[in-house]
Amino acid sequence: MRHAAIALAVLLTACNGAPTKRTELSASVWTCTTAVETGTKLGGCAIGDVDPRYPGSEIVAVASDGAVHVVHRDGDRWVGEVVFRAGGEMIQCAVGNVDRSTDAAEIAVCGMLEGGEDDGGAGAVHVLSYREDRRAASFPWFADRVLLDKALVHGVCVHDGSVLATGFSRLLYRIGRSDVALWETEGVLVGKTPGNGKQIVSTDNGAVIACDDGWVGRVVVTADGGTVTTVDVRDVGRARLGAAGDWIAVADDDGTLSLIRDGKREAVYRSPEKSKLRGAVVADLDPTVDGYELACAGYDGQIVVLTRSENGWSPEVVGTDTKKFHHLTAGDVDGDGAPELVAVGYSGRILVIDRR
Repeated sequence: MRHAAIALAVLLTACNGAPTKRTELSASVWTCTTAVETGTKLGGCAIGDVDPRYPGSEIVAVASDGAVHVVHRDGDRWVGEVVFRAGGEMIQCAVGNVDRSTDAAEIAVCGMLEGGEDDGGAGAVHVLSYREDRRAASFPWFADRVLLDKALVHGVCVHDGSVLATGFSRLLYRIGRSDVALWETEGVLVGKTPGNGKQIVSTDNGAVIACDDGWVGRVVVTADGGTVTTVDVRDVGRARLGAAGDWIAVADDDGTLSLIRDGKREAVYRSPEKSKLRGAVVADLDPTVDGYELACAGYDGQIVVLTRSENGWSPEVVGTDTKKFHHLTAGDVDGDGAPELVAVGYSGRILVIDRR
């Protein structure tokens, strides 16, 4: 069903219109900026060029009240707009090109059709797009509901021109356009997962899924479905994923961040309080060191960057919040060519962590 996104052109300027609040971490090369305060629990975030009115990439964040926030940089401050409000709590989001009729990136969001994630009932996936042909209209954002599932849809990603979705129905779907006008609204069933799907991320050779029963798997999508194979299994819930090259980082419910390479798992970090981790990133965050760094965030309210050293992995706390984190991602949001970390969670703040 196609409908115009609800016209909530509410600007959310950080610190009530004041310049963006920046925290210099003691003895650190990192800064932690409160970009926007939404006042509502945020479930997920993503980075991409979704709004052609502004240069570079924007931050997308989804909220427990169904709101989808798009945030862009404006000089020394960040400005946000609510571009859609779903009927239920939104949990995660992803950015990528899934509409063949345009060259722009779209936003895929997932969660509940109605109510909160603990209320039970149907789950849904929506795709949002900024339409250039409606720039003169009062509100140029459109939303399509592209999937209705029997339970919460908890994870979504964009892979090879399609949306992949997983959740508590334990079914894995691929959703794309059958032509330039119509979505395959039933989705194509790619496979099943042994536990409730918590996140799915795109990789060079498919996608990787994390489930709450301890299973991590890989899906390879084909024209008529796909194949799902096991990558790793632990006896604790797996919650978030990060992937780059042949590296897969997994954030677990016991506070462990694991790195999986060549079929082997290495525990690289554990939260001191064994708090649940709800963010995993693999990215080149430190230009002074060759290769990737890892990052995680969790219920202890800390964002940690891990750098490889002669003695293993060295953790550094690069950001904090007053409440639990629920998601962490990385991308270039300030146009300097280097990735920043973006974190969201229960406080409703969108935090940007940058290396000075």
